[in-house]
Amino acid sequence: MYVEKAPCKEQIRATLFAIKAEGIRSIAVALLHSYLFKDHEEMVLAEATSPVFGDWFEQISLSSHVMPMARLVPRGCTTCVDAYLTPVIKTYLASFVRGFDDDIKVSWTAVNTRTRTYQSSASLLSLPVAINTDTQHSTPPLSFTTPTGQSERVFHAI
Repeated sequence: MYVEKAPCKEQIRATLFAIKAEGIRSIAVALLHSYLFKDHEEMVLAEATSPVFGDWFEQISLSSHVMPMARLVPRGCTTCVDAYLTPVIKTYLASFVRGFDDDIKVSWTAVNTRTRTYQSSASLLSLPVAINTDTQHSTPPLSFTTPTGQSERVFHAI
């Protein structure tokens, strides 16, 4: 792909400083042809995660990661939703885990106990991975299986 002009790092940094000055902690990045050429979105990510900004941004969603498709508007909308919901879902899952006593938390890491969260893609993630993953697209139901595998409880976030 031919790129006529690369984004200016100084302009990216100035924009990120303006976003930070507004108190915004989650950002969505959707550039026109990033479904084919994701390097420019990666430049924004590199700048936003540089030591200049430290850990200021809680969530940085890139459209080339979230939904790599040709249509900018749906890709941009989905990326915005991802940037908004991911911190909320991570907070919810972390508070959900804190609601259990230490015995249950310890048993989650045992070989015979499986704790998984469903994603909207119907894939399963372990709870620690779900809390630390970059991309969640919907509030997942939580499924728990006892060590004996005999009972399962499913919780849905409301």
